[in-house]
Amino acid sequence: MKKFLSFLLTTYVSVPVILYLFPWILSHAIFSHLLRFPYFVDLRRPQDVLNHTCNFYLSTEEGVSVGVWHTLPMGQWDAAAGKNLDWYHETLGDGRPVIIYLHGNVGTRAISHRVELVKILSAAGYHVLSLDYRGKNITV
Repeated sequence: MKKFLSFLLTTYVSVPVILYLFPWILSHAIFSHLLRFPYFVDLRRPQDVLNHTCNFYLSTEEGVSVGVWHTLPMGQWDAAAGKNLDWYHETLGDGRPVIIYLHGNVGTRAISHRVELVKILSAAGYHVLSLDYRGKNITV
């Protein structure tokens, strides 16, 4: 019993000390920067998992960019055939509502349940901007 209590006390004291000395451990545990689910999806090619979607990057500061997918409302799918990125940006001003989807802290915007939600929102007539968080994407 004494060994067990000693172990609990040591753990109770050492964990906060370790997290204080190495704060990056906590950020990796919370934000899971190293986890990229699903593994084999190229985020630069959203058409592999989601139709009528374009990929672009927002530069938040020097050397940091955030990946974004813009999915069109279902009513604009026919008009999107063969269009470029500028056309997608112009459609954001068409008066339809825009949903900015912040998906959570683990994985990417390409996880199947997130893609399904974007499909539902698109079918409801919304533009959907799905973005990952800093550290999730590497600009190529």
